[in-house]
Amino acid sequence: MDVKVRAQSFAVRVDTFAAFWARVAAGDWEPDSFAVIERFVVPGTTFVDIGAWIGPLTLYAASVAGAVHAIEPDPVARAVLQANIGLNPRLAERIQVHAVAVGAKTGSARLGNITSACGGDSMSSLLYADAPVSWAVDCTTLDRFLTAVDGPVPSLIKIDTEGTEVELLDAARDWLAATRPPLLLSVHARFWPDPYPPLTRLAELLSGYRELLTPWFSPLDPQTLLDDEHAHGVFELVAM
Repeated sequence: MDVKVRAQSFAVRVDTFAAFWARVAAGDWEPDSFAVIERFVVPGTTFVDIGAWIGPLTLYAASVAGAVHAIEPDPVARAVLQANIGLNPRLAERIQVHAVAVGAKTGSARLGNITSACGGDSMSSLLYADAPVSWAVDCTTLDRFLTAVDGPVPSLIKIDTEGTEVELLDAARDWLAATRPPLLLSVHARFWPDPYPPLTRLAELLSGYRELLTPWFSPLDPQTLLDDEHAHGVFELVAM
């Protein structure tokens, strides 16, 4: 199946995700995320996709970027991701897939899923380590990961880890303070029993960035991160 998004096209496997890819092609799935990538990812730059899932943003970014690091610890999703990449030889040479979780520590961890009988549905998270559906995974921190791949500071890092994003950023706070890479961050505050402490910490971690924006590039006041709408929902922001 060929999928066209904005000015880019790529092939994907026709399988149980066919309806999802039809939404992508119709512009009905996260059009703002593609717009952010289009703004920040230009030829020769590096894009890091933390929580790459089955590859919509990885494949789109690889159409332009010099290098893409696709991080997906869920083995079911990663198998689909790799199959989709394999259908695009021109893009595949620019993409490295990493079977690792990025989180608050290095070492072994468990990734779990509470919404699927087998995983692969984009909802796997380190939050659900005790779930019946779970896997042992290697875990690293963002700064250690980027030091290990030994490349330029990414032009954009997308982070979508289903509720562990604040501790992920906190663990790499010194590296972030020194480099300030642009971030496309998905925040799952509704997953937290008490969202206000982590949202307060998130505002502190992002305070060194020049601008916080919505994914449609409207200014975002850091203080609004603590309002009820953000505290009880899922939202995205851009830090630059």
